[in-house]
Amino acid sequence: PQNAERRTQNASRNARVEGPSHTRYVLPMRNPRSLEIWIDSMDMAEQVYRATSSFPASERHGLRAQMTRSAVSVPSNIAEGCSRDSKRDFHRFLSIAAGSLEELETQALLAVRLGLIREGDRVIDAIAQTKAKLIRFRQRVASDL
Repeated sequence: PQNAERRTQNASRNARVEGPSHTRYVLPMRNPRSLEIWIDSMDMAEQVYRATSSFPASERHGLRAQMTRSAVSVPSNIAEGCSRDSKRDFHRFLSIAAGSLEELETQALLAVRLGLIREGDRVIDAIAQTKAKLIRFRQRVASDL
């Protein structure tokens, strides 16, 4: 409890925190709402919800559920990473978000093959653009580890 209190007090100063058996650096908590990648991934998730709302009822618990879960996972993991104490943890959550985005892209391509989404649908473009931006953002964070 005492260490957690000290970590909280020092978090806004990017301070060195002594723990029982280790030393680590605590970063200021990032506000995900200030990150362009979080905003873009929220927009993409909204587009996924809109695109899948017209799926047949038989897909309500199938591909539609998988796609919406994957879509929500992207901004959620970015937000969770923002609350972590280290850049390494933040990068790890960006990697998890990237994995969810890969799943979503695969699911969207399957939806195209099944005729549930048109090839040129905006959601396909939104997924591709978000993926490209997330790759670049992860690279920038990784270069600062």
